[in-house]
Amino acid sequence: MFDKLGIVTNCLTKRMANEDTFEKLIGDFIRNGFLHIEIRDGDYLRQSGFGKILQEVETAIQHYDPVEWQQICAVLHHKTSPDVPDLRTQDSRCIIDFHRRLQTNPEVVFSYAMAHPWTGSPENIIADDACIIRAKKLAYLLSPNKARLRLVDLAVEQPLNEDTAISNLRRYRSLAPECPVTLVVENSQLPPHVILHLATQSNVYLAYDEANNYYQNGKLLGDTNLFWERVEGHQLVSVHLKQKNHDGVCAGLGEGFVDLPALFKRLIDKAYAGDWLLEYRATDQPIQDAIQSREGLLTYQKKKGVAP
Repeated sequence: MFDKLGIVTNCLTKRMANEDTFEKLIGDFIRNGFLHIEIRDGDYLRQSGFGKILQEVETAIQHYDPVEWQQICAVLHHKTSPDVPDLRTQDSRCIIDFHRRLQTNPEVVFSYAMAHPWTGSPENIIADDACIIRAKKLAYLLSPNKARLRLVDLAVEQPLNEDTAISNLRRYRSLAPECPVTLVVENSQLPPHVILHLATQSNVYLAYDEANNYYQNGKLLGDTNLFWERVEGHQLVSVHLKQKNHDGVCAGLGEGFVDLPALFKRLIDKAYAGDWLLEYRATDQPIQDAIQSREGLLTYQKKKGVAP
């Protein structure tokens, strides 16, 4: 059941603030068996040494059209030679360096996530498209065979204009088709059945986070039953495992607002087959927190007799 278990990297924020490198922390997770890594963009990442390389890569990405970028990624992922003949000299160092820092295990699946106001009207459509194309190319560089880009809107315009949100997602989906990327939106700021409707109408997929349905006081954001009545398992590609209580997001999967056994049962009933990403409050011991959460998940699985 939890064979595709991994993490969302914002759990590394505190350790990175203490000078630990992003790539070392990622390597530690991989060595401990967490093979699905969602790189969540944000200030904690951009202000690091790895973030500087990431920004150089984003600049380099703009020098290549999607067909050229697809060819470059194919060489990087399937050829042992350090030479990437299609790269401009000034781009070669940062792109190869970025690739080498992360590709430590061929079984690891990386995905990319960022905050983006996809529900609202963009001030400049050309700039908006360029932002999404860069993100899709970056996601493709991370894992060409299983490239995924998750968008989360943290500042939804009110009242919501559904036609605008759907139009945005359809446009994003059509960009850079030469570099196939699974486009995903997460339930945040809006009830999950509303996000489901927008995703369904746009033909994109869902990342689901049950904890996002709760306000700080424990009250629900909308009726989650509407979501579970309508969603199909194939529409879900990622589930964030996160617990929340009156103090905010927890450091593990203990007691809180989210009824985890009920969530697991619903997902089993829906024949969910995507990954399970631990997303928790950043502490000084993110790996230990993840291992403890994994032990709890495996104990649950064993007690319920659920197939792995």
